[in-house]
Amino acid sequence: MLTANRSNPMNQTMNYTEILSEKIKTRKATVGIIGIGYVGEALVKGTTQAGFKVYGFTRSNERIKKFALLKIPNFKATTNIDCLKSCDIMCICVPTPILKDKSPDLAPIYGALEKTVKYLQKGTLVIIESTIAPGTTRNIALPILKTSGFAENEFFLSFSPERIDPGNKKYHLYNTPKIVSGLNMDSKILSILFFQSFVKTIVPVSSLEVAEMSKILENTFRFVNISLVNELLWYTNNAGINLWEVISASSTKPYGFL
Repeated sequence: MLTANRSNPMNQTMNYTEILSEKIKTRKATVGIIGIGYVGEALVKGTTQAGFKVYGFTRSNERIKKFALLKIPNFKATTNIDCLKSCDIMCICVPTPILKDKSPDLAPIYGALEKTVKYLQKGTLVIIESTIAPGTTRNIALPILKTSGFAENEFFLSFSPERIDPGNKKYHLYNTPKIVSGLNMDSKILSILFFQSFVKTIVPVSSLEVAEMSKILENTFRFVNISLVNELLWYTNNAGINLWEVISASSTKPYGFL
């Protein structure tokens, strides 16, 4: 394993990449998951099954009790954020609710980033999985992480949108393709290597913004279609038409209908 060359920032970055890459390959990287709701829980199961040591961070004592009963090997759920200092990879899986004025509530993201930057070390990989608007990782997360005093070439930053569908018995973390992006190529390569250890198919994209927007499109597409069918159901019920039969008939079209 190479030793960081302080006289050359590029060599130093390469060494951080090689060091973390080796840790991921040998499962010696410690993973911290901030937010262990349904998204974080799926990530806990995937990473621990892959052989990583994992900490799950939560403010809920009830959630800690729940995980204690699950007895997941190599995993500890905790409210002690100080455990982040031993993590090589930090995954942010906090929710992004909507405020009354329909704007996104970024308070959970800010809170998670403030905790992350407090324990950020050189060579750490930070991965955001929360649903956020395009530009948030680059324009909000990155500046916060840089308050650590580290330059962009001294840590790694990625965005990989979650695609967990609670209760879906067919598609789960392993067999749902994972979109991965990075602030730079090293960040993307390390994130791909990490997710490849417990996800079957990785879909690399060219930028953080493409990955962020892909999640917005997925959510919007689903929301619009659910809303459309709800409106049609009201109409067909009043017209005495069986909407399920209508859908079945329409779905025989071999193109342009989903």
